[in-house]
Amino acid sequence: MIEETGKCDQLHQNYQMQVDAQKRTTEKLRATNIKIENLRQNTAKIRQEIAAAKSNNPKSEAETRQVDAVAKSQNEVNEAVQLASLIGELERELSSLMMMLANAEKEAADLKREIATTQIIMDNIASEIVSI
Repeated sequence: MIEETGKCDQLHQNYQMQVDAQKRTTEKLRATNIKIENLRQNTAKIRQEIAAAKSNNPKSEAETRQVDAVAKSQNEVNEAVQLASLIGELERELSSLMMMLANAEKEAADLKREIATTQIIMDNIASEIVSI
């Protein structure tokens, strides 16, 4: 019984560690999504700048701005690709953690049933001893 309780406690600790890891992964995912949204907004601003440069400036100046904006936009696109890769990695990690969590929950439930069964058996033995 003590051994089973210890195993149950260990499972509970493992479960809590998985919950904490899942929370950290979710927070990383949220932060990454915010970065991606910021990149999208910056890209939209750059597109507006390009459009304004084309309509308001002489051709050579507009071309220079456009080249600069495209280079800046390309850097942001590269960063967005890296962030998308990170999101995929975080989603896979989150999925793995959720599977581990489900397994830990199942094992904990199995142990609780086993402990309850053992307790019933012990109670029955105690009743038999008392009746003797």
